[in-house]
Amino acid sequence: MVRTYKKLKQGGRKSYLNSQEMIDCLILMADSGWGFTRGEVKDLIQDFLRTNSIETPFIDSQPSKDWLHAFLQRNPIITPRKTEQLSNSRSHAENPETIKTWFNLVEKTFKKAEIINLPNQIFNSDESGFVTDPKKQIVLAKRGASRVSQSIGGSGREHITVNCACSASGQATICYIQRKKFVYGLG
Repeated sequence: MVRTYKKLKQGGRKSYLNSQEMIDCLILMADSGWGFTRGEVKDLIQDFLRTNSIETPFIDSQPSKDWLHAFLQRNPIITPRKTEQLSNSRSHAENPETIKTWFNLVEKTFKKAEIINLPNQIFNSDESGFVTDPKKQIVLAKRGASRVSQSIGGSGREHITVNCACSASGQATICYIQRKKFVYGLG
């Protein structure tokens, strides 16, 4: 006996947006340090629908919280994540290729200066800035991403700068803390 089956129709409403393009855009922006919050995603979709004159059942062409929740359920590769605030330059410095290039340049420079085997003459200095009231946001990013950063610029908040240096042999210099017209030396 041969059984025949009816081909089932796809259920649900017609999709008004290409989900894969949105997913790719959200991942690309989050990886670049410019992730979107839930509200920004809804605003972005609203702008897209209005610009392209696409008719939807959304009120004022903006998807609801329920639609966004269902979108995230359908696409588990995208997940809400807390950001880590990084300056633009530090955000781009996380790129593995950038790090490899930097280490190759450092090794070449040390060999040229003939200090590759003199750890007491090799120092690393780092200046770190801290904002007194950093605000982390929750943005949509790829599930499992090791870090989700948010590029930040200057602001009206107070900023404290710390500068420290240490040699490859373990010698430390005095650390300097700079805070709005005051410089403190620790060490």
